[in-house]
Amino acid sequence: MESTKVVSLRLALGTYENILLECDAKGITITEWFDRQIALAKRAKAFKYQLLEILEDAFDYDPKYPVVVKSKIRRAIRFTKEEL
Repeated sequence: MESTKVVSLRLALGTYENILLECDAKGITITEWFDRQIALAKRAKAFKYQLLEILEDAFDYDPKYPVVVKSKIRRAIRFTKEEL
């Protein structure tokens, strides 16, 4: 068994109750719920890096893109970078 560490955090009572309800519905422990949330966050971050790479490639692909299209791609790139 891997070593573990006990952590403590404050949650609004409603948030905690929602987590418990979700755990009960899925038949998992609260520790498993947090593990899943962490894994999901890691996957989302990896996805954002991939998306950013695709957007930047699209932006640089053809200098003949209309200004409006380049502007929209630039906004999507900025938004993605802000979320990282």
